[in-house]
Amino acid sequence: KSAPGQAAVGRLLKLIASFYHGLAALQILRKKKSKVEMKEIARASLKALTAASDLSPINFKNKAELLEAELHRTEVVLRGNEEEKMHARKMYAKSVCSAEAAKFDHEKALALELAAHFYEENGELSNALRNFSEAKLHYTLWGSKVRVAQIEVAIARTETR
Repeated sequence: KSAPGQAAVGRLLKLIASFYHGLAALQILRKKKSKVEMKEIARASLKALTAASDLSPINFKNKAELLEAELHRTEVVLRGNEEEKMHARKMYAKSVCSAEAAKFDHEKALALELAAHFYEENGELSNALRNFSEAKLHYTLWGSKVRVAQIEVAIARTETR
């Protein structure tokens, strides 16, 4: 490959890694509730993905929207703010739509799964089950038997609540 081509691939991989790093940082923050640097990692990831989304929305818009939804979810966990719940709902829905428009079944499944966890945490079990079921469908379309099995466990857990 040419040097410019390799540089472009490197930038793409860095953005994708930043997306997952931001998601992981927020999960840690929700569990530990004291790792302030985790929020900074997520905010930096969101900033990078938002800038990338401006240049290539088909590739990055859903990622930026999902990371923003997860930031709002984290604020709900940390502060219980109703306005943050509303923003999280809106951003999960946007991320699902953007992933669908880009034909990214795996990222649509991830957005649906994370939305389902958000709804489950907030006692909205019918919304959680609907999102888990749709996530299962899209993980199936993507071909991930492991993720399908994990979602089936989440569905069973949610149905017994």
